[in-house]
Parts: sequence; structure tokens; C-alpha cells
Amino acid sequence: MNPTLERDYRAQFPNRRTYFCLAIGFTLLVMYGCFVPFEFRSLSLPDAIEKFQVVLSQPIQPTLNSDWLINIVMCIPVGFLWAGFWGVDRSRWLQSIVCIVLIPFLMLFSAGIEFTQLFIPKRVSSIQDIAANTFGGAVGCLSWLLFGTASTDLIRRIDQLQGTANVWRKLVPIYLIGLILLHTTPFDLVDFGFLKVKWKDGNIRFIPFHFPEFAPEHLRKLWKEQFLEKTFFNIGYFFPAGLILAGLDWPRNKNSLGALKVIGAGFVLAAFIECLQLTVFSRAFEATDIITGTLAVAFGWSMSQLMTKPDGVIRLRIPLLLLWVVGLMVMNWQPFNFLEDAVALRSNRKGFNWMPFVDYYEHDYLDAFYKMFQKMLVFVPIGVLLTKPGPGLPWLKILIPSLALAVGIEAGQNYLPSHYPTISDVLIEPIGALAGMLLVRLVQKSRS
Repeated sequence: MNPTLERDYRAQFPNRRTYFCLAIGFTLLVMYGCFVPFEFRSLSLPDAIEKFQVVLSQPIQPTLNSDWLINIVMCIPVGFLWAGFWGVDRSRWLQSIVCIVLIPFLMLFSAGIEFTQLFIPKRVSSIQDIAANTFGGAVGCLSWLLFGTASTDLIRRIDQLQGTANVWRKLVPIYLIGLILLHTTPFDLVDFGFLKVKWKDGNIRFIPFHFPEFAPEHLRKLWKEQFLEKTFFNIGYFFPAGLILAGLDWPRNKNSLGALKVIGAGFVLAAFIECLQLTVFSRAFEATDIITGTLAVAFGWSMSQLMTKPDGVIRLRIPLLLLWVVGLMVMNWQPFNFLEDAVALRSNRKGFNWMPFVDYYEHDYLDAFYKMFQKMLVFVPIGVLLTKPGPGLPWLKILIPSLALAVGIEAGQNYLPSHYPTISDVLIEPIGALAGMLLVRLVQKSRS
């Protein structure tokens, strides 16, 4: 290869520097998640070593519970990104050697985390976590060998907005797998014989916008309270599907017949997801979600048509953006019981925690990831509606308004006794807006 061309190729995003920064960042994020709430105790080094020897003497017993799964999943990116740093733009055999060498270091990294957790009273050090983390890191290394070069090429195509048709085809399975995982967590599967119990509890609802009268009263009350929030989240789940259909240039005809095809595809997708939830104990089948999911797919597809027509964007973009912003505020501020008493307000402010992701840590890991994705997805339409037709990727023009909106929403929650503001959502939500901007640019490129 010509040295100049090779340097240009390796200068593309992502390169070694990119993977290094991501690997460092994600490694620190894993350490952060393992050490919160950072309440350390005094423990002598000999005592810590003795306790850790007891931990290492425990038998390794792999299970399929949420702790094992989350420890595996959170270390997959660590292995993948470090393998990417050492292996990007290198030969396959050298990448294989890198991955083999990395695995022992990942095991030492995991052991170091568990050893440090001995100094944190609210944490439990376990050899099961070491085994799960090491396995996750090894899966990450293997994933790099299998998909690293292809994924790097995919990202470079997106960054350069080249080969967008191929990009959309690769996004389809990623989106579908993510959608299925989001709707089947925490994976508490049951057989179809359990459907009768779900029906009696009101968790199978065939009538749209209605909760069965025979169901327990507290469940009906909870359904009413969460209806608006659940509807917004459901739109966030299925809105990207409409953009993906547009990116694939399906259907070819953009008239009313094409719109009906999109509605049909949205109905099939939403109904499929709802049927999957029939076998998940903690999930409910709801006809309302099929309707809102179908409309969300059609909404995403319609917006993609407007994004290729500057006149249409100027006419409808701002009203739709304002409507979505108002909806987000209503969702996050209901029941609007704002505090007016100064003493009560000061007392409520004590609950604000500036440490990122601690509020998510206090809940189940899988539930935490689920809520984080929900927060990101409802901001995807913000990025779509903020993105104007034109060249390039306007990262800052999307990041700053979406960040301001997230801050405004959390600031409002500071005055609500039934809510609590969190810095975590301020960091999470703008990512969804940036994803929406990227999807719009890909749609525009595929139409040009």
C-alpha cells in the first residue's frame, strides 16, 4: 500500500486514537459503576489480602441470573475496544495474537476491581464476578475478531456518508435485536400456560386505551398514571423503524399506497413485539402499544420524506418540535404538583445527587439499562426535528439545544415532590438527539 494512502486511511474516524479514548472512557465507566457509592472503609492490606484469598477459593458456578449477565455484558465493550485499539487496521493474525494476550490482562483488571470492592461496605466481592467479567472481556475480543474490521468500515462509511444503502441494511438487525431485548427484559420467561394468570391480572389487554375492569384496582390506577409516559416511550421505540424504512428506500412509491405499506409494516412489527411479551412474566400485552407503535413507524417515515424537502421542513419542523418538547415536559412533570413553599422546596432539593448514574445503580442493573435506553430513544425525534437539510454533521447544533432541554426538564423536576432531578438523564438524553441527527443525514444521503 502507498504510505501516503495508508496514513490517510488510518487517519479516518474511527482510528487507533478513537479506540484508545473509547477504551479508556469505557474502562473508567465500568470502574465507576463497580465502585459507587464510593463509601470506603478502613481495612489493612494484610486483612484485605486474606479476605481476597477466601474469595478466590470459592467455586465458580455459572448461572443465568441478572448479575451474571450484566457482568458479562458490561465487559464485552471493554474487551472489544481494547482489542480495537491494538488491532485496528492490522492483519488478522496480529489481531488474533492481540486478543489472546489481552484476555489475561482483562482477568487481572476484573480481579483488581473485586479486590477494591473489599474496601466498600455496600459491595460484595465474588469470584463469580471475576469469572463473568473475564468471560465478557473474552467475548468482546472474539467479537472484534469477527466483526471489528467490518464495524470499523461501517462507521467510516457513516462518518463519510458513503455507501449508505449498505449501512441501512446492517442497521436493520441491530435495531431489531435491540428492540427485542428492550421488550423482553428482565427475561423472566414463562410458558403459555401462564397466560390465564396474566389475563386475570389485567396484563393482557385487547381493547385499546382501556384497562380491564376486573383487574385489581391498584393496577388500574397505576396504568392511568403511567399511560402518557408509556405512550411516549413506545413512540420512541418505533420511531427509528420509520427512518430505517426510508433509508432502505422502501416502499419505492411515496404516494398513499406507499404510506399504507409503511403502516402495514409498522403494525406487523409492533404486533410481533407485543406477542413476544406474552411469555414474559413482568411484561404486558397491550393493543394500545400496537396502535401507537404503528403510528410511530408511520411518523418516522413521514418525517424522513419531509427532511428531503426543505420547504416542507421549514413549514412543519418547528411546530412538530415544539409539540414534542411540550409532550416531554408533560411526561416528566406530571402531575404538576409544583412546590411553592420555600421550606418544602429546600427540603426537596436535598434529594438532588450530582454523582452520575448513582440513581440507576440503586435499582436492578437490567432495569437501569432499560430506563437509560428509554431516555435516549425519546430524544431521537428531537435530533430529527432539529436537523436541517445540508452537508456535514452539525454535532454542536444538535447537542447544545438537546442538552439545554434536558437541563430544563431536570430543573423543573427539582420543584416536584414526586420527582427527583438527576444529572444522569442530562448526560444520557442528548445521545438520542445525536442519533436522530445521524439517521436524518443518512436518509438525506441515500436520497441524493
